Amino acid sequence: WRAVRRSFLNPPRGPILVYDQACAVCSGSVRLILRHDRRRTLLFAGRDGDFAARLRERHPGLQDAKTLIWVDPGRDGVERVRVRSDAVMAVAEYLGGWWKAGLAARILPRPVRDGAYAIFARNRHRFAGSSGPCFVPGVAERERFLDLTAP
Repeated sequence: WRAVRRSFLNPPRGPILVYDQACAVCSGSVRLILRHDRRRTLLFAGRDGDFAARLRERHPGLQDAKTLIWVDPGRDGVERVRVRSDAVMAVAEYLGGWWKAGLAARILPRPVRDGAYAIFARNRHRFAGSSGPCFVPGVAERERFLDLTAP
């Protein structure tokens, strides 16, 4: 976790997942999360959007990050950021239920988990190709995407 004290003018109502919207694997993961999200408080932001740009300003260590990013605005005003395998586990924890089985990976040291994540991330376009800007959330889901404008 990286923490930054932040006062939001309009604080997000839940955690935010920053993803690569041009990646078919990432977009597919977002669709899967949308189907299984019972709480419906998770928000989404594209890696190349305004929210991600402001996030990189607040967390300079994320400037070159080409990874999944989990942002927890924190009720205490401290913004916490998780990246790579920790972000994946944050998603599993958030979804709950049998998804929590993925948390068993915590027994592995972070460098091992992140190494496996890096190998998968480098090869993700081989697995599913590039989706480009094809993924468009449905009308009911659009409010959960921070970088979308009204049609």
